[in-house]
Amino acid sequence: MELHQFRAFVERHGDLAIRSYLDVSPATFRRWKTGQSRIPHSAIIAMRLHFEGDLSALGGEQWEHFRFGSDGLLYLPGWKYGWTAGAVRGLFFTRQLADALQKDLAASQKALQDVSAELARERLRAEGYKRAAARNALPVMRIKPVLRLVADNRR
Repeated sequence: MELHQFRAFVERHGDLAIRSYLDVSPATFRRWKTGQSRIPHSAIIAMRLHFEGDLSALGGEQWEHFRFGSDGLLYLPGWKYGWTAGAVRGLFFTRQLADALQKDLAASQKALQDVSAELARERLRAEGYKRAAARNALPVMRIKPVLRLVADNRR
């Protein structure tokens, strides 16, 4: 953080608030403000997180525009409502569930393809039996009479 940025930060949030949060003496704070002493990087990170909720202070540029609001919620770029800690934790479980469901879907689709292929083979086989029966003039039995015969034999 450059000196002019620090001064603008102090103007936005106030000397006393920053000084008391960081627990520094008035003399140290004055040296930071005048540029006589360099502001420790840890103090810059702490100030940006506490006063502005700026996550890029910790995570770098990839976290730019991610913020903690004054209500303690995490705000993502483009999202109107904040996320609680529980909701953020839930995202990991939701992702795991989605991955597991995708694997199940892929396995089900493969099983459906296998069953469809088997059904197609059985239909071809049935057509072959029908053609053979027609050539030999064998009667093609319907399924209902066969089921009636089986039922009658069980009595």
